[in-house]
Amino acid sequence: MNSNGFCPIYAEEYSALRTNPDRGFRMEVYMMLGSHHAVFGGEDKDALDYLREQRELYRDDVFHLAQVYVYLTEYCGRELDEKAFGQLEEYLTELKNMGLRAVLRFAYETEMDRKEGPKNNMLIKHTKQIKQWLGEHRELVSETVAVIQAGMVGAWGEWHSSKHRHNPKKTLKVIFDMVPDYLTLQVRTESLVRKDNALFKNKRVGHHDDFLVGEFFKWSYMESKPDSDKYKELTERAAHTYNDGEMPWGRDSTYNKGYIHGEKMIFMCNEQSLSTLSLTHNYKEAGGPYNMERWRGEYITPAELDEMGCSYNPNYFRDRDGNEFVRSTFDFLADHLGYQLCAEDFSLTENSAAVTLKNYGFALPYHLDTLTLVTDKGEIKAENYSPEKLLSGTENSFTFGTLPESSKVLGIKLCESRCPALCAAFANDFDFKDGINYFKAE
Repeated sequence: MNSNGFCPIYAEEYSALRTNPDRGFRMEVYMMLGSHHAVFGGEDKDALDYLREQRELYRDDVFHLAQVYVYLTEYCGRELDEKAFGQLEEYLTELKNMGLRAVLRFAYETEMDRKEGPKNNMLIKHTKQIKQWLGEHRELVSETVAVIQAGMVGAWGEWHSSKHRHNPKKTLKVIFDMVPDYLTLQVRTESLVRKDNALFKNKRVGHHDDFLVGEFFKWSYMESKPDSDKYKELTERAAHTYNDGEMPWGRDSTYNKGYIHGEKMIFMCNEQSLSTLSLTHNYKEAGGPYNMERWRGEYITPAELDEMGCSYNPNYFRDRDGNEFVRSTFDFLADHLGYQLCAEDFSLTENSAAVTLKNYGFALPYHLDTLTLVTDKGEIKAENYSPEKLLSGTENSFTFGTLPESSKVLGIKLCESRCPALCAAFANDFDFKDGINYFKAE
């Protein structure tokens, strides 16, 4: 059997793909180990109560990620104890129950006042303790942590305004050593990730840009100017790593009096190969509305995307009747952060099969490292598949080898090996059930 192409989904159906793992919008929450209060959510509020409140606040938005700040402030002068780790385990378990995964950051200093922070020896002790705990709780962490951000140093873990000086290169090495090999690390600025050439070349090390405004700005991740060789090197690097971003708070007027252009934001998210973006910043926090809310009523066209060099599936702008479908800037971001995969072609001979996939998202499917063909006699792994073969805008074919005799092909599964329950739906007219993209009968 040969197929000239699977049936795609059309504009009305794309929102279903927002449930795919480790991509898209995320919210933001905080916890102080020890007193267990919600820090910026209020010192009189329990961290878990705040988590539930924030989940409810964004209940109408589809997302499965939360940036979780874990503050170690109350342990600046002592080692982490059983109480602290018990609170961390309880929090991750609640995330699991909610179906959320963490973009996890440890930090100490909640303000820029330099009043409190750890000395080097205590910071190092804490990283060793956390490393041991992560290793001992691999199953829970695999289910509930998508990535760890370097954090630890300075205000909000952003590597500035710290009470004590910490050698950047040595401290980064200690933090990277804290992160088990089944997790990835994100670093705040270009200058930090360039401190160590081995880290710069390591594809387990991505970045988080905490001041995204749609163009080059002094507080962004990228510190090299656009059109420079170093800037090009950064964008090429980002295409292979797992990256996160957030805009300034809506009330922040540092850049352009607070106005952020939606098209420029799409361009920057694409250029930085972002998999995730904060839904908490510049949307409806503190009463809003802010830029992201405005983008719900601003529209993007295929011609504008072509000019920016952004990939998109033509069917994203067409309904099932072939009519033009208008898309908002907000929706385009929601649907193209991370990966968006479409099965373009499939071929089946007597004893082998192959599928061609194309990625229309901003970033590669970083964590989805296992592609299998599902038959009535079991699953067959694609031996030539890797996430890097599906960089943004890339199309590639994958073969499945010898099929069991007289077997019937049922569908395709793309999942994460360390957490096989996390699977991706394709932008095709498949029946997606139990992580499998089931082919429909001809």
